[in-house]
Amino acid sequence: ASPQLLLALLAGEGETDAAFRAESGGLLVPRLRLAPPMPLASAGDEALDQVPNGYFLVTGGTGGLGLLAALSLVARGAKGILLVSRRGAIDPQEAGLFDRLSGALQAQGGELHRLKADVADYESVSAMVRELPRLGLTADQRAEEGGSSPGLVGIVHAAQAPLGYLDLAQQSQSQFMAEYRVRALGAWNLHAATQ
Repeated sequence: ASPQLLLALLAGEGETDAAFRAESGGLLVPRLRLAPPMPLASAGDEALDQVPNGYFLVTGGTGGLGLLAALSLVARGAKGILLVSRRGAIDPQEAGLFDRLSGALQAQGGELHRLKADVADYESVSAMVRELPRLGLTADQRAEEGGSSPGLVGIVHAAQAPLGYLDLAQQSQSQFMAEYRVRALGAWNLHAATQ
């Protein structure tokens, strides 16, 4: 390896991420390339047009994003929606969306339940999942009651930390961890509790 290459690497000239490989004597620098566009599912795809019969659990369900996701599911035929949030109460700013969702479900004979759970806390999620049988929301109970719903068929994880939108560079470590706990840890907790 040339001394100039080593000095450039140590000085950080021009590159923020670089590595030196002794075997080849070369400087390695990561590069991002624009990938070719991938085709997205079109609105005519059957998988998007209809949803399976059963209940959909929507985290962040009492906020705007969760309510919009639930409305989208109902528009595709969902008849069972479980809105999950930390507080359980509808965000006052989203009362109109909640009324639309409730009305749409009523019009097609569906059911709407609000449940309380902190998705960042496994015990809270696990307790909420254990509560589903008491509400008659499992496949076994639905069959015993003569219902045709197979129970929980899907999860939409729309929960978010109540920080508003911040670029990653603007977030403090505690703000980042709050988002991480709700989004990443919350997704894992939902997965683990519903297995």
